[in-house]
Amino acid sequence: MLARSLVAAPGSGQGAGEAGWLLNLMLLLVLLYVQIRIPFWVLRLVWAPNPGTSPIAGMLKQIAWIMAFRSM
Repeated sequence: MLARSLVAAPGSGQGAGEAGWLLNLMLLLVLLYVQIRIPFWVLRLVWAPNPGTSPIAGMLKQIAWIMAFRSM
């Protein structure tokens, strides 16, 4: 029953109300996970000892060091 309502055509009206809340719940959980993980991804890119080949991460790290030493 649940699988049939998930694969039902959007215009058919069959199971649209039943699958809508499940889709909204899955979308909410995915977006909440991404929203929580983004700061950790940024911190890992900026403060990692070897940020890799990303020039943006290296530039942000350099700016952070400049600002830290300028305030001393």
